[in-house]
Amino acid sequence: MDERSGFAQGRSGLPRRSSHVAQLFSLGIIVRPDTKHLSKVLLSGSADEVRRLACPVSGGRLKIQYYEKDGWRSVSASGVDSEFRIILDGLQSRPAWLDVIECPFVTEPC
Repeated sequence: MDERSGFAQGRSGLPRRSSHVAQLFSLGIIVRPDTKHLSKVLLSGSADEVRRLACPVSGGRLKIQYYEKDGWRSVSASGVDSEFRIILDGLQSRPAWLDVIECPFVTEPC
């Protein structure tokens, strides 16, 4: 595992990635190990998983926002009690959890 990128090295020396991480990587996003799970859930998690997300910095709540204009999609998460922020820009599709949750909203981690 490459500690800088959070990717396992393949035989060719190139990183092996899950499909979710590959989508992020194709968008030019380098995923740190502590945000990999958060990014995956924001892209393809269930509504319950998204509602339970915690800030990787403080362990507290996150404010989740979704933007869509002229076919461009973006989701962001920012720490309510920290300076943490992640933006996933240029999403290929609308996350399914948006059918259940209205944005913006604040998560309630367990």
